[in-house]
Amino acid sequence: MKYDRWVYSRWLAAAEIKLSLSPKLTKGSYLAMEDLGIEKLYIITPGVEKYTYESNIEVIGLRDFLNEIIR
Repeated sequence: MKYDRWVYSRWLAAAEIKLSLSPKLTKGSYLAMEDLGIEKLYIITPGVEKYTYESNIEVIGLRDFLNEIIR
């Protein structure tokens, strides 16, 4: 496994875990993204469906999320 991606990247991934299959983000989520300079956020749900929530926010299941970040 290559670790250079982890060393030179500020963020490996930013994620918020929701137990709902139809998640909703709060104002605090958007403020945290802005304050921390997060360009892409993953919302991890118990489901397997993957879809775009907003242009820089993706809803994804845990297994797909893990596969996504190790690529």
